[in-house]
Amino acid sequence: MLGWQLKDATPVLAVLADRDPAWLADVAGRLAKRRNVAETVYELIHGLVVRSGCPVPATDGYVLGWTRKVTDKRLPERLRADPQTPVLVAHALSMGETPDRMTWSVGPEAPTHWPTAITTLVAEGCSTGPGWWTCARPGCCAAGGRGPEVPAGGAAAPRADPGGAAGTGPGLDRDGGRRPVAGRRVRAGGPGGTRRGGALPAGALAEMTGAVLFRTEKKLVRAQLTLVGKVLARERGAAGELLPAVAEAFGHEDTGVQERALKLVGRYLSAVDAEVRAELAEAAGLLGPAHRRAAVELFGDALGTADAGPYEEILPPVPGPEPVAPAAATVGALVEELVAKGLMEDSVAFERALDGLVRHAHRDRAAVVEAVREAFPTGVWETPHHFTHFTHGVHVVLASLLGLVERSVIDGHRAEAPERKSCSHEGLSGVLQARLWEAAALVGTDGLPFLLATPTLHTGGIDPLVLVERLRAYRDAGAEPAPVDLAQALVRVLRADPSAGRAAGEAAALGTPAGLRLAAWLRDEDALGATVRLFPGAIGDPRGSGG
Repeated sequence: MLGWQLKDATPVLAVLADRDPAWLADVAGRLAKRRNVAETVYELIHGLVVRSGCPVPATDGYVLGWTRKVTDKRLPERLRADPQTPVLVAHALSMGETPDRMTWSVGPEAPTHWPTAITTLVAEGCSTGPGWWTCARPGCCAAGGRGPEVPAGGAAAPRADPGGAAGTGPGLDRDGGRRPVAGRRVRAGGPGGTRRGGALPAGALAEMTGAVLFRTEKKLVRAQLTLVGKVLARERGAAGELLPAVAEAFGHEDTGVQERALKLVGRYLSAVDAEVRAELAEAAGLLGPAHRRAAVELFGDALGTADAGPYEEILPPVPGPEPVAPAAATVGALVEELVAKGLMEDSVAFERALDGLVRHAHRDRAAVVEAVREAFPTGVWETPHHFTHFTHGVHVVLASLLGLVERSVIDGHRAEAPERKSCSHEGLSGVLQARLWEAAALVGTDGLPFLLATPTLHTGGIDPLVLVERLRAYRDAGAEPAPVDLAQALVRVLRADPSAGRAAGEAAALGTPAGLRLAAWLRDEDALGATVRLFPGAIGDPRGSGG
């Protein structure tokens, strides 16, 4: 509904203009709950919210879309003017993973620097009394990650339970409400994770550490271990209380976290008594096999005499190649594949769809043309110069089938030779472009009954015997393989397959130039390898200046 770029929601919003506000609000809420959808169609959801007057849908997907929309050189002004800012900033800071735009590596002087923009707006709100910022969330606002807890009335609230909330669910407080607690409490710095009220007692920090280390967020766990390490560096005598809490991480699912915890325990093990040492040794039994040797060296006999044997990595079996399904059996199924979002990003789906388009256009061109006209908005294809420089993916083949691409444009691109000085990315993309221009020239004709280069396996490879059968079908139909299609098929054919020898013989027996070319290719013992080309002026080229 939103077009190829999925940005302009104006047509959809115009169609829905006379809908009931409650209905619009319901649709906005449903879309906002789908993260992958919400971050892509932010404009549509926002338009529905504005028209319905419903509350701002503070969901991860909607917030991601919003941050990407407002991040530009006018970021402070856009945040100041947007009534959504108080709700969405608070939610963004409570997410398990901070939105990418808010963590861009730009300096504080940059206009797109989110921390500076937020701090500026908070200062403005605080200086003028209760204003746009009425968030009661600790750690959301002040520079350095900590700030006064300001309730809606504007007065600073005293803090209780400085460590307990760190062990609650991700982004949730003990009452289930959204709250950016754990990560920012731990990263706040200072003994016990707080900059106010002095250091936490060792017992309270140990309790908080035990609650944090069972969590799945690796950044949070590592931050807590770093905090405990800093406290122990100042107060070595607290090791007896803190190290048993650190040992909770021995059973963490991440082996890197296990290693950090073991090293921290080892650094201060000499500061604990025999009873605590035995407790730590017992907990070390939770460590994975990769850390068994280090644990034995650290605890010795206290760890136990059972020999677990040498460490052996157990990996899942290497997945085998999966066959690619045949092309869509009907025109209707083909059109469904062609209009699917992300077709050009899914190589297997693209190959199947392109081959299906060629096959069905060869069998019944009129049926495919009618289906394409119904399924695709062809107006943009008819604009001047739309296909002059770019294929726009499979669209150039569809438009050519409908007669909407000038033949001179297609022939011009087919005659183009690749630039010698083009980068590797352009070279690789050029292969795909050459295939699309060729298909656009031949689709719907007897010269292209189907594609030779369609993979038979999800890895992109082609079974040698299958390629022989395809060439045989071309010979029997009196068709000459398209040059680019055949070249791509030869690159993809599995020359190391056990059937390659047999396929070479059958290919030669076809008696066609393409068959003989395939036979020679399969029998060639020199594997296809990469080459390095040097041009004058390239780095390290003695013929150039080394630019």
